[in-house]
Amino acid sequence: MDSKNQRERAERNPESFSEPNPKRVKVIDEVQKVNDLFDAVKFHVDNKRRPGMFILSGSTQFSQFLGIRESLTGRIGIIHLYPFNLSEIYQKAF
Repeated sequence: MDSKNQRERAERNPESFSEPNPKRVKVIDEVQKVNDLFDAVKFHVDNKRRPGMFILSGSTQFSQFLGIRESLTGRIGIIHLYPFNLSEIYQKAF
């Protein structure tokens, strides 16, 4: 959602934008920038009932972001990713 064109497309029609592909995982980065995408993802997950349809990523915790009505409770697994530390970047013990 860093692209203005993609963000505007998602804002105009979030259900169409988030339509899952049966053979691929739909990845949406910075999903919190278009709040209505959460409702659209919930709609697709509830209708298709196929685990692993989406990977949603962002730079904030979705559940704490104001304006997002849908928490996706029972439909989401959360993985917290942390930045690399120097030993990981340089593959050396510090």
